Amino acid sequence: MEKNKKVLFLGLDAAMPDLIQKFVQEGYMPHVKRIMEQGIFSRLETVFPPLTAAAWTAIVSGAGAGTNGVPSLMVKHSGEALDHWHTSFDRNEVLCETL
Repeated sequence: MEKNKKVLFLGLDAAMPDLIQKFVQEGYMPHVKRIMEQGIFSRLETVFPPLTAAAWTAIVSGAGAGTNGVPSLMVKHSGEALDHWHTSFDRNEVLCETL
């Protein structure tokens, strides 16, 4: 790969691939069509639990929630008060290496 070559990973969270393909074929999404033609378009399998934060963290880490530490939008730390939570959008909550 060239040194200055870039990669763009575009994920449409909760989008239905069949509908994206239908709208592209019907001409409603010309820019998405161009991106699909120049790259790869694929349906992905999700993780358990099938939640946004858990899925995106698995994508960038290659590890499931049990390993990466992000099971949902909010994360609990053991020993803290039951009503205290941390947002999983804080990179410091991810317990493993990421891209």
